[in-house]
Amino acid sequence: MRWHITKYSKKKSILCAFSILLIFLSSCSSTSQNFSQEQISDKQIQQIQQLEDKMFANDKPETHFDDIREYVFEQYPDLPDEVELLVKNTNPKVVFNKIKMEYSFFWVLPDGSILEVVTTPPPLCDPIGIHHSKQLKYE
Repeated sequence: MRWHITKYSKKKSILCAFSILLIFLSSCSSTSQNFSQEQISDKQIQQIQQLEDKMFANDKPETHFDDIREYVFEQYPDLPDEVELLVKNTNPKVVFNKIKMEYSFFWVLPDGSILEVVTTPPPLCDPIGIHHSKQLKYE
């Protein structure tokens, strides 16, 4: 696994650690109030959703496009010219996987294949993997 460190990752790491600490502390305080298990779960879900909303409000995937492009060129230094131009000149499509808590940035290449970069969860969004799918068929 290769980690890509951006110039803002220390600040973002602190924000992420603070968010995790808030979730833990809210969990501890609600268990001490003798709520039923169902009430605790609903309250925790609501708090996690609020923290997630705050993270996404301050972190737009568009802010990571340059880092994603840089990662693609590091991993594939010998891209064909037409693919290199496509990656440089067009913004990737973005999908967020809520189950895995990761972004997927991808380009559909001229031959119909997909070049995809997967990142860590927001707010860091550091690239953790790249995949070139040569067979893309929807039937």
